[in-house]
Amino acid sequence: MKRFLFLVHPLSNPHRTIMALRCRFWKSLVTEEYTQTEISTLCRFRWKDKIEGVVMSIPFLPDEMIDDQERALSLLHRAYRLALAEYGNIDAVGLGSLCSVVASRGVELQKMIPVPVTTGNAATAWCLYAHIQNRSVTEPIAVLGSLSPVGQVLCRLLNQNGYDLRVDKKRAAKKYGWSYGAAEEIVRGASLVVGCGPTGPVVDGSALEPNAEVIDVALPGSIRGSVHNMVYQGEGMSMPSSWKRGFWGPLYHMVSGYGWNTVLACLIEPLIVVSLNRKEGLALGSRIDPQAVLDFGSEADRLGFTPKLIIHRMG
Repeated sequence: MKRFLFLVHPLSNPHRTIMALRCRFWKSLVTEEYTQTEISTLCRFRWKDKIEGVVMSIPFLPDEMIDDQERALSLLHRAYRLALAEYGNIDAVGLGSLCSVVASRGVELQKMIPVPVTTGNAATAWCLYAHIQNRSVTEPIAVLGSLSPVGQVLCRLLNQNGYDLRVDKKRAAKKYGWSYGAAEEIVRGASLVVGCGPTGPVVDGSALEPNAEVIDVALPGSIRGSVHNMVYQGEGMSMPSSWKRGFWGPLYHMVSGYGWNTVLACLIEPLIVVSLNRKEGLALGSRIDPQAVLDFGSEADRLGFTPKLIIHRMG
């Protein structure tokens, strides 16, 4: 059986406590100290009986990931070696949350292991692209985080399809002649706002137009303060019946924040890498090939995974 490894980390202390309970790290629950020994499998998935997915967590919180990236990289590498020892073969490695940001967005880990590493950003970009295509949008679209890997490739795809964009970075606008400005400026008059940034809130909710909707993949979200608009999480996907989750899988889906019957697109990306027999990831580093995004979408649809909007905040 082919197999992929998906590496994650707890987003908060409560998440880390849940991880410790799940993996029976009793000593860590008492001492609140987490080391490389607290790397373990959270759950396992299967697509039919052809491809297995193993989700493993490293014990770093977000600020620890950013502050000590060399250590974070060593933990990611150790998790890969542990997975090899426990499961026998790993055909691709996917990176979730800040695992996909540290150490040059997967580039340094790719140098250390012989199988494709993929960050999940192609899957995230595909979901945003599909959501926008499914809507009747004639007014300019405001793109927050336009220089992020997801933002860059999404803007290229939307530009190819004739969408009018407003972006939050001059460098992103220069090549295509788009309008640009500060976040509060570009959302003015926009009925659709797309959040692609990797670092959290960039615009106050009061700056949004009353009729504006937000599709967001930033974590934390792109909008801060009170919001009187519909805000959707944009990187969820519906699951086919062929996606087997075992006992712990549904709980992982719940804890990851997207609900019982929704899977994160970034988790599906290494599945697609394996299914396509790719020798390299769909997304690695700061630039993503638009064709890789389209390839993800085509194969994900063939396997039965489709983009799904989840209400995050509702005014």
